[in-house]
Amino acid sequence: MLPGMLRGAFDYDHWPRTVNGKTAICDNYATTQLVDDALAWIEAREKEKKPWLCYLAFNAAHSPFHRPPAELHSQDPKELDPNKDAAGCYRAVVKAPFLASRAKGTVFEGGINVPLIVAGPAVKGKARECDALVSITDLFATTLELCAVEYRKHLPKKLIIDASSFVPHLTSARHGTIRNTVFSEIFQGNRPEQSGQAAIRNERYKLLRNYRGGGRPLDRFFDLQEDPFERNDLMRDDMSPLHTKQYLALKQELERLRATRRKN
Repeated sequence: MLPGMLRGAFDYDHWPRTVNGKTAICDNYATTQLVDDALAWIEAREKEKKPWLCYLAFNAAHSPFHRPPAELHSQDPKELDPNKDAAGCYRAVVKAPFLASRAKGTVFEGGINVPLIVAGPAVKGKARECDALVSITDLFATTLELCAVEYRKHLPKKLIIDASSFVPHLTSARHGTIRNTVFSEIFQGNRPEQSGQAAIRNERYKLLRNYRGGGRPLDRFFDLQEDPFERNDLMRDDMSPLHTKQYLALKQELERLRATRRKN
C-alpha cells in the first residue's frame, strides 16, 4: 500500500502522512511527496519482477486554496492570495501536478501516451510488459481477429484501414513490432490544416507539428529516449545527420497519413 493520508481535510504543506499504519506530520508539499512515494513504490515493484498495479489519487486540486511551490507553476506567486484569489490559486495547483499545456487536450506525451493493459484467455504466458508501439485504432483489428471475423471481406476494397492487430503481442513475448509509427492529432472544426496539432513518433523520435491558420506549420522534434518530457526541441540547433534523417522520415509519414484522410 502506498503512503498517503487517511482523511480529507489537511494543509498541503503540513499534513498527516500515513506509512504502514503509522502517521506522522509531513512538511513536504503534498503533491510532490505523493509523486515521490509512488515512484519509489513502483521502482521497488520493478525489482521484484512481479505483476503490480499502482493507483495514485492526488488531493490537488481540492481545497484548501493555497500557494504551491513557485517552481511548480507559472502563476506569479506574489499575486496569489488564497483569501482573495481562489481561482488563481486553483490554476496554480492544477499546473503543479503537470503542465496543462502538455497534458490532456494536447499531442504531447502527457496527453496521448497511456498504458494499455490486456488480460484474458488470449494472453499467453505469464504477465509481462511490452514496449511495442500500439495505437487506439488497433483495437478495431485486434478485437475482430480475436472474434475470428474477417472484416476486410465486408468493407470496401478502397477503404484504407489504419488498424493493425496486436494479437501477436498477446500470444508471443518475443514478437517483433506490428507498426513502426503512431499518429495523433487534435483540431477544431473540419479544417485540420488550419489549426490544432499533429504528432507522429517511432520507437524513439517524435515530430510534433502546430498548424497556424493555414500558414507555414511549426515543427518540433524530440528524442523521447533522452527527453521523455519533450523539453529539448532538437530543431532549435543544427541537427545531426541521424536526427535529420529521422525527422524527414517522420515528416514524410505524417504528411502521407493526412493525405490519405483526404482521399477517404
